[in-house]
Amino acid sequence: MRTANFFLRVLAAAAMAHGAAHAVNLSADGKGQVLVYPFMTTREDASGNAWQTYLSVANHGNEAKALRIRVREGINGRETASFNLFLSAHDVWTGALIPSDATAGAPARILTADSSCIDPPIPAAGIALSNAAYSGANADGYPAGLERTREGFLEVIEMATFTPASATAIAVTHVNGIPPSGCAYVRNDADVLRDARAPTGGLSGTLTLINVNAGMDIAVNAVALGDLASAPFYRNYRDAYPGFSAAEVLPVSHLMANGRAYDLRWASGVDAVTSVFMSSVVSNEYILDTGTASRSDWVVTFPTRAYMPGSARPFVSATYHLLHEYFDRDGALRTEAPGENCSFAPTGAPCPPVEIRAAGAFPVAHRGAQATSLLGSQYGMRLGEVAGFTSGWMRLRVADGPGDFGRLRSEAGSTMTELSTGAATTGRFELRGLPWTGFAVRTFSNGTLACNTGACQGNYGGSFEHSYARSIELVAP
Repeated sequence: MRTANFFLRVLAAAAMAHGAAHAVNLSADGKGQVLVYPFMTTREDASGNAWQTYLSVANHGNEAKALRIRVREGINGRETASFNLFLSAHDVWTGALIPSDATAGAPARILTADSSCIDPPIPAAGIALSNAAYSGANADGYPAGLERTREGFLEVIEMATFTPASATAIAVTHVNGIPPSGCAYVRNDADVLRDARAPTGGLSGTLTLINVNAGMDIAVNAVALGDLASAPFYRNYRDAYPGFSAAEVLPVSHLMANGRAYDLRWASGVDAVTSVFMSSVVSNEYILDTGTASRSDWVVTFPTRAYMPGSARPFVSATYHLLHEYFDRDGALRTEAPGENCSFAPTGAPCPPVEIRAAGAFPVAHRGAQATSLLGSQYGMRLGEVAGFTSGWMRLRVADGPGDFGRLRSEAGSTMTELSTGAATTGRFELRGLPWTGFAVRTFSNGTLACNTGACQGNYGGSFEHSYARSIELVAP
């Protein structure tokens, strides 16, 4: 019997791997065709010290690639910068987002000292991020100023791969550290389109938030998605097309949850990408010890918010009730739920609905404390106040209720495979929750210390990826 069960598990794993090879999935090895950098900020902390954001993109493959890099602001995920990046085989590109100047309304600025080919070129002084996508005729009802560009997130999408012998690959491959002909070749779309082949993945990335004056360095890996598309979809940088809504994005996804493998069909590629981020619970730790002046922020980002109107599942509208549950380190629990008095509402008032922003950080703070984000975020959900607990862990849960909020339903023909037995079920499946990702940041401060060469800072920081729980149910054959 044990031998038979083992054989069935092997068959199930093989079936799972076959499905994952042709479906959007969260990469298990940190490399993929898509990279999501959950947060960027050039805002100031409570002491007026500005953050800067540094990022890298690495090509682990033997072929050159064309990528679309987008910077998105944190309220609705509107695009604030976009350009095409060409990486040669085994190439790494680095860039930074910094404040344009010290004034409150100044935009963020993107710059790079890297020699990899970019279209359009980024000058040495960098390029200021734009508010064109959310101002004037594109106004969305939120502030339209340039300061809105100072926090958000980034997405990187592989549009095409080029064989080593192709003219495009040769043009972007570094010779003594510099691509030949000054990257002029890749600014001719006809030449690049002739060489373009299907994306193959193998991208990874890192994100570093640095606050020089505060002595802080927070680093995380980009979230990687595999198998987004099986055909090239290269476009000129002026074309908004290469995104999660492109026709080439596969309308199927592969998920692993609760001892089961799911191969799900969707009406669109956006739904497929949304599904791999769907979870009903987000969990992480917090620490607020007074002895070390510890602080905690949670970054929560919705990578597909920009592609989905507020009337679409799972968002449906811009506000939701979330359950906010937190524990101390001895396991004591407190829940703040819709209709209950809660710490982040006016005294005696019920917990209000939560506005779903595209990306932001919220501070976890003691009840009654002045809750300001240590990352300077102004767009994070207000869910972080805790009563009576110094340190522990917390979870956010999508409140179950009538209607379509917090729900995403696959198309007929989707399958679920029990990994323990290999038994398969076909039908439609409903994913509960929201498509979120992110990480927690916590800091410790020992103030100014005496060092061998004089005074030095005693500040420390670290980041920790969130944990998630999926809720998936069979809803129709």
